[in-house]
Amino acid sequence: MNIFNGSYKWRQIGLLKLSMLAIGIVIGANWPQVFVGYTTMLVVVAVVIGIYLGFVWFKK
Repeated sequence: MNIFNGSYKWRQIGLLKLSMLAIGIVIGANWPQVFVGYTTMLVVVAVVIGIYLGFVWFKK
């Protein structure tokens, strides 16, 4: 299963990077008190983008 086989457009790769950034902030934040107010929003962003990319991947 190669997810980078040319089936994604550049915008979708950008969304993948954004979701990875959101997950990284939630999991590995050096200053949790700064991000604690945004935890729910960041998880929602990551999950929604992940579901969208999964749909696009399985559609092709």
